[in-house]
Amino acid sequence: MQFRIVIGILSLSLISCGESRLTSVEQPTERPTPPTRTFIEADFYWDDTLTPHKDIIIRGVNMVYRDNKNCNIIDPSSAYISSNQGTDSDPVFFVTCGSGPNVFNSFFSKSEVEKGAPMRAIENISRLGAIEGCEQYAKLNATNPSTVSFSRVMDLTVIERPNGRTSVNSTFTASNAFGVDLKFDIQCLYDGATFLEGVINESM
Repeated sequence: MQFRIVIGILSLSLISCGESRLTSVEQPTERPTPPTRTFIEADFYWDDTLTPHKDIIIRGVNMVYRDNKNCNIIDPSSAYISSNQGTDSDPVFFVTCGSGPNVFNSFFSKSEVEKGAPMRAIENISRLGAIEGCEQYAKLNATNPSTVSFSRVMDLTVIERPNGRTSVNSTFTASNAFGVDLKFDIQCLYDGATFLEGVINESM
């Protein structure tokens, strides 16, 4: 027995880095505290696609570096235009932050840069909120919601990513239509406080 319901338009990805374009062989820059570095044109990679947007990209990356607390390590040469976000009149760009398993892309649009909008980090949902939301998702998709027993200790794993994504993995038991108790695996994914996706499968 298996059932799977997906909410949202994004696919499940625990790292969820999005687009990435690491081009520099140099080490990314680690920010001192407070940030004092200002990136200039020579720090970036330029091609025919990016050159018309030089001013916006340079300003945007410096804003991300200044405002996003999770961008202590940033590679300005990775900055590029998004292929699946934005419009011709308001393109979206991204720059790679972090290192190792914590690499993620911070996105900014032309209009955000022009307005001077703060490029703050997306705050992760609270651990308790993520767990309770995932348990509620299990109940909403169970044949007999009142019989759901959600594991909050033994099988529970909560992972917070610096890009604001939080994943919850756990198990629960619930009775089927015949009153037989079954065990299920459940995965939930959040972007900030927004629930993106849930996946439920019967445990093997």
